[in-house]
Amino acid sequence: AMKLKLTTVDISNAFVQSDRFPADAPKQYLWLKDPITGEKKYYLQTGVLYGARSAPARWQATLNKWLVEEMGFKQGANESCVFVHEKRKILMISYVDDLCLLCLEDDAEWFYNLLNQRFKCKGHVYLSKDNPIDFLGMVIFEDDDNTYLTMQPYIETMIEVLELEDYRHRAVPISKDITDNRGVTKTEARYFL
Repeated sequence: AMKLKLTTVDISNAFVQSDRFPADAPKQYLWLKDPITGEKKYYLQTGVLYGARSAPARWQATLNKWLVEEMGFKQGANESCVFVHEKRKILMISYVDDLCLLCLEDDAEWFYNLLNQRFKCKGHVYLSKDNPIDFLGMVIFEDDDNTYLTMQPYIETMIEVLELEDYRHRAVPISKDITDNRGVTKTEARYFL
């Protein structure tokens, strides 16, 4: 029997691979100081700049359009980052420039071939017993019987970032009923978030 494979790929510098502005879009300009003369030089902007507020949305529109219109994927109605290719039996999730597919290896290779023709990508990887995958900080690994997911590296990083190393470990995060329904201060809310 043919086995479904879990595979991931990262699209390189995705934001700068977004579609260029259409010809009928309002003109956008940017200026840069000449490092020698100090004079401002103006340039017509033909596409989104990395770091611009519109860059993530422009990238997502580029990727989603390509997946649906050119590749034949159907986009999820209630979750717009989930895609299904019914003919190829590919289930894919996207998170900005990271894609994760569940499909037969032949279908993955078909997809990666076309993806690499359209976008510059880092190499794709397949999950195997000898090759765990880190997808968005979730480590996915398998043995002969099961597939597992752990967020241990993410949790360890958050413990360090939030300076929680000295907190006492508990079997469960909440040990008694929450009865205090008062509001929190802005500082407390920020810490919580």
